[in-house]
Amino acid sequence: MIHSRPSKRDREIFSSLVPHDQIRRTGPNKATEITSYKDVMIDHQLFQTGSYSIYKIPGKNQ
Repeated sequence: MIHSRPSKRDREIFSSLVPHDQIRRTGPNKATEITSYKDVMIDHQLFQTGSYSIYKIPGKNQ
């Protein structure tokens, strides 16, 4: 897994820096990437062997 960790640095993140209900990458410089060397099932969803990037959609209350 490749992961970049963002730094808050005493800033208000959600609402001001990160808009709600828009797709965002999970790291500060690039999205977190996961590589699987075999097919995996996550929450009843089959992911085939390969590399995947993770994105998020932050909501106002979650």
